[in-house]
Amino acid sequence: MVHLGHTDEERRVPQEISIDLQINFKSPPKACQSDELADTFCYDVLLTSMRDYVDGKEFRLIEKLGQELFDFVVTKTDGPDHIQLRINKINPPMERVFGGVQFSLSYSGE
Repeated sequence: MVHLGHTDEERRVPQEISIDLQINFKSPPKACQSDELADTFCYDVLLTSMRDYVDGKEFRLIEKLGQELFDFVVTKTDGPDHIQLRINKINPPMERVFGGVQFSLSYSGE
């Protein structure tokens, strides 16, 4: 739930979003062999920290929210080969919009 919307009125009530996050690493994590959480990247920790990051903030545009979360993910990962972040604003308060609206950003390392 995020305070997201162009007008003050729209931002007043938190809106539901979903996040689709894909992280590709340059080489397989050690956990592929060890089967241990300590040997890989913990998505639960990342998603919890992303939720904490946006808690209490307001965003007028989904693009701004997307960029901030994207930058946040980049700082929390250790040299991924590729990151793609897609945000879906589930129920925007707009007539004739069904299924929400989406915004995505991607990055490919060198």
